[in-house]
Amino acid sequence: MKRALALLVVAMLAAACGDDNPSLAGTDGMGSGSGSGSDATLTSYVIDLVTNHTTATDLAKPYTDFSTLPDPDGIANNGSAYNPLFP
Repeated sequence: MKRALALLVVAMLAAACGDDNPSLAGTDGMGSGSGSGSDATLTSYVIDLVTNHTTATDLAKPYTDFSTLPDPDGIANNGSAYNPLFP
């Protein structure tokens, strides 16, 4: 069940937009990186997107905003990394 929910979270990337968390803001100000430039991952991007940017009226984020982020949690099959989204 949690695996399906984690996949749903990733699918929600297409339904979120904005940048309310400057710690994940890239040079474009759209959350496409991290404040330090190298520590943002796909997991941190998804968690930030879901918790701070998901609304019924926001436009989808472009694939280019997150396509180059590293995904160590996906490689390690660490679905528990998304647990903060499911309190």
